[in-house]
Amino acid sequence: MSIAFKKMTRSIAWVMTASLAVAFMLPSSAAAVEFFNAPFRYQWKAQSGTDSGTAHEVRANAGDTVAMSLTITNRSTDPKALTIYGTSALTPEVAPYRGAHELRLGTSNPHDKMYDWVDPSSFISNPDGASNRLAAYDGAAVTPGQDLTFNFNLKIKAGTANGTYDFYTGIVREYDAWARQVTSTGRLLPSEDIFWRVIVGGGSVTPATGGLSVALASGTPVAGNIAAGSTSAGNANFTKVTLTAAAGATVKITSVYITRDGLSADSDLENIKLLKADGTQVGNTAGGFNANHKAQVYITPGYELTGSQDFYLRAGFITGATASRTARLGISNNADIVSNATAVTGAPVYGNYMTSININIGTVTIAEDGTVTDTTPDVGDTNVITNTFKLTAGSEEAVTIDRITVLKAGSSETSDTTNIELWDVTNNKTLGTAETWTSDGKASWPVDIKLGKGDSIRLRIQLDIVDGVTLTVNTDIIDGTDTLVFVKGDSYGFYITPTISGSWAGQPTANQTINTGAVNISKSSTSPATSNVAIADNQLLTVWDFDVKGESVRISLVNVDIEAAASWGDGETYADLTNGRLVDMATGNILSGPVDGTADSDTASSSVDAADDGAFAFTNTFVLPVGITKIGFKVRIGSDFDGAETLSATIGIAADVTSKGLITNSAIAETGLESSGNTQTIKAGALVMRTLTIPATSNVVVGISDYVWSTFALDASASGEDVLVSALTVTDTMDGNTANMGDIDQVELWADLDNNGSFETRISGSETPTGTDGDDTDTQAFTLTQTVRVVKGGEVRVQFIGDLGSAAYTDVGETHALTLTSGDVTGADTGQTITETTSGTAGTLTIAEGGSITVSIGTSNPDAGLIMAGSTKTTLGAWKLYAADEAYKVTKMTFGFTNSAGTQSTTINDSVNKLYVVYKDKDGVTKEVGSAVSDYYVTFDNLDMWVNKSSSAEVVLKADLNKITASDPADFREDIYVTFEADDEDIDADTAGSEDLFTAIGQSSGVEDDDAGTDTVGNEQVLYKTILTVAQDTAGLGTVLTAGTLDLYRFKVTADSLSNGSTGEGVALKKFLFSVTITDADAGETLALDTFSLLRNGTTVTNVDIGEVALVGTYTGNVEADDTSGDAIVGETLSYVQVAFITEATTETGESTIGAGATVTYLLKAATHTDSSAYESNDTVAVKLEGDTTLPTATATYLSDDDATNDEYIIALQTSAGVQDTADVEFIWSDLSGANHSSGFDDDGVAETSTTDWTNGYLVKNFPLGTFVITAA
Repeated sequence: MSIAFKKMTRSIAWVMTASLAVAFMLPSSAAAVEFFNAPFRYQWKAQSGTDSGTAHEVRANAGDTVAMSLTITNRSTDPKALTIYGTSALTPEVAPYRGAHELRLGTSNPHDKMYDWVDPSSFISNPDGASNRLAAYDGAAVTPGQDLTFNFNLKIKAGTANGTYDFYTGIVREYDAWARQVTSTGRLLPSEDIFWRVIVGGGSVTPATGGLSVALASGTPVAGNIAAGSTSAGNANFTKVTLTAAAGATVKITSVYITRDGLSADSDLENIKLLKADGTQVGNTAGGFNANHKAQVYITPGYELTGSQDFYLRAGFITGATASRTARLGISNNADIVSNATAVTGAPVYGNYMTSININIGTVTIAEDGTVTDTTPDVGDTNVITNTFKLTAGSEEAVTIDRITVLKAGSSETSDTTNIELWDVTNNKTLGTAETWTSDGKASWPVDIKLGKGDSIRLRIQLDIVDGVTLTVNTDIIDGTDTLVFVKGDSYGFYITPTISGSWAGQPTANQTINTGAVNISKSSTSPATSNVAIADNQLLTVWDFDVKGESVRISLVNVDIEAAASWGDGETYADLTNGRLVDMATGNILSGPVDGTADSDTASSSVDAADDGAFAFTNTFVLPVGITKIGFKVRIGSDFDGAETLSATIGIAADVTSKGLITNSAIAETGLESSGNTQTIKAGALVMRTLTIPATSNVVVGISDYVWSTFALDASASGEDVLVSALTVTDTMDGNTANMGDIDQVELWADLDNNGSFETRISGSETPTGTDGDDTDTQAFTLTQTVRVVKGGEVRVQFIGDLGSAAYTDVGETHALTLTSGDVTGADTGQTITETTSGTAGTLTIAEGGSITVSIGTSNPDAGLIMAGSTKTTLGAWKLYAADEAYKVTKMTFGFTNSAGTQSTTINDSVNKLYVVYKDKDGVTKEVGSAVSDYYVTFDNLDMWVNKSSSAEVVLKADLNKITASDPADFREDIYVTFEADDEDIDADTAGSEDLFTAIGQSSGVEDDDAGTDTVGNEQVLYKTILTVAQDTAGLGTVLTAGTLDLYRFKVTADSLSNGSTGEGVALKKFLFSVTITDADAGETLALDTFSLLRNGTTVTNVDIGEVALVGTYTGNVEADDTSGDAIVGETLSYVQVAFITEATTETGESTIGAGATVTYLLKAATHTDSSAYESNDTVAVKLEGDTTLPTATATYLSDDDATNDEYIIALQTSAGVQDTADVEFIWSDLSGANHSSGFDDDGVAETSTTDWTNGYLVKNFPLGTFVITAA
């Protein structure tokens, strides 16, 4: 063995052994050379030129140079020569075998043919042989399944005649053997077939390429430090360069030499690589520098560059590098960029010097995480796991992972797998998916993963299998010795070179071997349901899903068994089942057959394959592609069957199907099977003509058009075959002396052929029925304009549509009922006439002069509530109008103001400035019509509101409300009811006929309707200057009753934010009343509460009087302290506690104000009485803030005291006449609308000293509130 070959351990993959044969004797002066006689195997991948369907074509003129490329896939199976290396990685042989073992592209057909029209400059120099090679591969190492590309320039010899020339090429491992071409599965092809068809003259020239320039990019990294500690090392971007292809040209770069310079050794740097500006790596990671301080990055296939693009030159100092070493990286010569460019300019280009410093930065370790086993995935499988690994940060610093990249490994092609996904196992989420591999077999993900000191993250790679049966797939996270993980330390800021745990090589030991073809057979969801079939040909019994995976399959046998389920008599046999076919349901093509039934020789072998009846053996070969093909079984059922027999078709056992993979030619064991179709019952054709009671008994208005008089169903649910209907007859049954079918004009039949309820297809011409007055029945026959096919087991619905003309006025009150009585019906399969049957009754339709319209409360009618003065377009009410028998256009509506007694109110118009009606017209367009208010009712005229027949439409009434101020007319606490005036009457005296208040026009009859039923009143709305909202708030309150101070009740009060007055915004509160119920579960103690207090937004309120009161007239006592101070206590059962905002003085003023838009939280607290500290299980305290259920007396707007005793208060309301209102005064508040607002009152309970802007809690939003219960454990 030569000295040179002893050095090849890391240079080539074909490991030399002593057993290799010597090809021939060598000259005595030559060193011994060993040869590799086993041909290298490759698969064609791609080539330059335009694919015309028969060849890849290029066009040129004589003397032109054409850029050419050929890409192949390594399919080597020789364990001694699995990997192909570039020429630079091979140790040179001595003469006369220089260039031996290099992989080169030569001419072929025959080998080494010299084409007389090819210029000799097209070939490279061969030092020990003729110049007959076009290119030598000098790229990165290529493992099985990876690709390599030959690039060369083909020059057409000057003077070559115009014409078409075929140029054949072959691949040779120099001095060893010519390579052999194989398929993706490794099957040898009989010969090489790679050629170009070169068309010389008469066409455009395929340009070779343009120029390429290199320059230092703006933003190149400044000079800096890179860590090179004793236990860890860093890496960085050294240089940023810009590569620019000539305008209009695309340059293919296949290799870049990166040169090191500076006061350092080549061995100080590692992991030299080329990155795009976004951090994506291009090409491989260079293993080191050669004697010229250059590291070569191979790019396979070549990187195509158009325009300008920035790249980084990146490397790292090794662990333990001497401090203060300096290095810079660059492109030192134009020739260091290997490409098909016509010229490279711009070199030398260098970045700034980087200096090594001895500092131990953070570390990151990458380790295998568990074991990946070969799951032999099928084509079509998703999320197939190909790699599992873990990243662990060291204890020195936290780190951030920027990017993770993996390489495709295994024998499969890049196109065989897709959706390469990086999955975060630790956090169970995706970190990104690459839809496809890059051209050089990489998938890369920008990530932003934070790892604290000592933290780990578990990751995996998973992908989808789309092709590549019998091939393998794997993923590798290490390129040589370089881990493809970019990590930066968070403390020092250096990029960290991760370390590999143990001897792990970056990919699982086990590849995923893509399974050979598979077939699963199952009953299809489109297979006929349990139904009927006819005694006829073309009867579909079953549809199966043949689900093919991995590769197309060739099926040479399918056995279909017929199971009779013991229903056949003596006269029926398999021999009466003939013309069986397997049909592609998507195309209708026959895949196999026809064949006739034969005796079923099977024994009972499964739950669906009984030993009886008939069998069909389909032996015609057919091919199914990958995916699901729906295959149906159709058969002719003979006349020996007399009806009611059942049968089903089955593919029951493995022996029933024979198939092989189209690529592998391997036999396939089908799965699924026992695929029995649903049972079909043999029946004759049948049709039931059913008359449906649609429409139901109702009125028909004279003048109506396109009215549905009746609906029929053509029902073939009991038929053994599809039914064809070509004519129908309808009978009209009448009741009266003058009615006849001639009342109905322009009648047509419309069918719902797609069964979606639309009746979209007219199936008859337009007919004009005739009849005789006084006849009980008339008929109308229809010859259908298209034959209606009713599918067996289904139905088709038909409507009878026509007009009721004005002549029918003479028949008002008389009736029609239309039924379907006969038709022309045949079987679709047999062609035999079917005698139909009829059933059902029609609704009775009475001729009416016009319809009717009625009013009721609408769905969007507001609840009774408070409304705000000064607001605009506030909804006062909503009503719906229902149109019976015909559509209506409403042209006039009137709305009147009433009071709580239901009588007209002549004062409300002071508070309402303008009314609006909102409705929809015929086209569904929303209309809004406004009218100023000057009286206690408003009439809207010339409207176009539309109400469809048998439907409702809604009208909404809105209002602009006046303000409540000294200069504005609105009244405090105006009580507003609005009535929809439904008929023409005297709105003052309710006497009929004196006012025109409502009008609607029937759109079929044209009749005006002035009566919409009963006047309908909306809900009560009460007007204030502002309004407020209360809400119970139990969040965080304790519910366990223990001795001590208790949180009894918390609630919030919000004042509306609308500003609508000149003085005083917001609300004032005067009184709260709480019900307090103390329950002693076992009646064993005397329980009580005292020391009550009120907090506002967490602060205790001081201007309050808290006392136990009776609902009317009696102040029991103050409860703000305990009984030792002389105050009262709140004892067991139900009590009432009043909180009154009072500063005791002559006028007893005091209130709690809330600004506009603000929310205040109130909390009632109390303490358990000292004599009742022993609360026992299930003792409870229940507290509720009480509201009010009626509006106060109209003029009761003053504050008053219902207890005449001095300094004892029960806050109530009273009128200007001194009459108190004490019936419903639990919650008293003011909207601050009174001039010089005052909260005072006279303690004698008679005089009025407050302003007239006080009211109770009636209709305050959210009342009544809930009860809060505290329970002893």
